Amino acid sequence: MGKSVSVVVPKKGKKRMVQKRPAARKTKLWKQIPYVRDKLALPSRGQRKDQIKWKRTLPELLKATGTDIIRILRADKLLIKWEGKRCPFCCNGFLSKLQPYYDGSLKHRCSYRNCHKRMNPHHLHPLFTEGTGSSQKSLQEQAAMLLLKLHNVKQSSIHMLLGVNHKAVEDVERKLCRLRKEYVEAKGKEIVFGDGKGWQDVEADEATFDKRERFQVNQHTKAGSSLLRAKLRSAQYEYWHRGSDLWLECGNLCTHHMTKVLKA
Repeated sequence: MGKSVSVVVPKKGKKRMVQKRPAARKTKLWKQIPYVRDKLALPSRGQRKDQIKWKRTLPELLKATGTDIIRILRADKLLIKWEGKRCPFCCNGFLSKLQPYYDGSLKHRCSYRNCHKRMNPHHLHPLFTEGTGSSQKSLQEQAAMLLLKLHNVKQSSIHMLLGVNHKAVEDVERKLCRLRKEYVEAKGKEIVFGDGKGWQDVEADEATFDKRERFQVNQHTKAGSSLLRAKLRSAQYEYWHRGSDLWLECGNLCTHHMTKVLKA
């Protein structure tokens, strides 16, 4: 008969040291094999989701007053300052500081005598909308909706949490995807591999998506449509800024878009 192998881990000795070695411990041979060019380029372990902290929270946006929400959005670069800018309606006068309107909102006023148009602080904004009647939403609600979308909360959940129509949530997602697509395509033209004169060794990063992630991107989207292309560019944008505060990154997107609008 052969020798029987005991499955019991010994309490002391070399056998216990070998069998109770942690799985995360690397061998000497593994450490000697270089797999990156620079050891300083090794990424950190990252942060767990319970350690990540964004600048803004949902209660902060919903509890803010009309003046506070404008101050918050301007500080995070989601809104630009229209004071002193030329009026986009008449192109003759200049806009004043925010003034209280009869409905309690704050608006800018054109200085041209034949215009005197009153304008919202989020006029021509790529994400926030101006509406009248039942379609009108406050900046607090729109900012909260945007924050939930940046956290990848489902549309049905946003509808139940904020009590907004599902079409308004879909509209925010569509605008956000197209805004990211515009940024990714602009930055993609600036990426240069090598010097353009000869062959060079280039180290590139690769992103892979499993079947479940692809299904989430393609869901409720027509194949070959412009919205599907925008969603794919949006997924690429999220990969570029993984681990970042997407609320602040969204502010940079809005600033990038509004700068081009003001130059036009």
